[in-house]
Amino acid sequence: MAHQDELRAALTAGGIPTDDEKLALLADRLRLLGHLYRARCGERNAAGGLADHLKVIGNAIDKIERIIDGDGRIETTLEAFDEKAIEGLRALSAATRQAVLALSPGVNEKGRRQDIETSLFMELRNVYAFLSGKADPGNSERGPLYRFEFKCAKLIDPDLDFPKPASFRTRLMAALGRAHVPL
Repeated sequence: MAHQDELRAALTAGGIPTDDEKLALLADRLRLLGHLYRARCGERNAAGGLADHLKVIGNAIDKIERIIDGDGRIETTLEAFDEKAIEGLRALSAATRQAVLALSPGVNEKGRRQDIETSLFMELRNVYAFLSGKADPGNSERGPLYRFEFKCAKLIDPDLDFPKPASFRTRLMAALGRAHVPL
């Protein structure tokens, strides 16, 4: 993904002191957000939605779990052949639920879906808040949050049409106003 110099530049742009721990945390978080962003973009552009397929798999796993939970002999028998079989099934169930939630765009109280890019900006804002130690990183035009997000977003998707500072601020403020959970 990103080279150390690019990660260091993102931290510096955000006014965040650079050390090995912060570089590693930023690299890990950008890798995760990059996968999530690309999956969401693919979901938006696909005819047969990945989230729909995952929901079908999740429902099937739920049915299997109900059957297993209803008869303890099944769990005992399966674990006799593979002691981690049930644990693996439960892990797959949890991963499926998390993937469906991650791929599903946020919906506000008016039923409007949050734009994929706006979701990315909100997630990057949370990364910035964590790395900078600022509970409220602000949203000033051309400020450290903007510079940090710009650099990070370009590392995730070099072709992303990142908004100009005034548009970014307006978009972020609107998203913060729609947020159900304080950031």
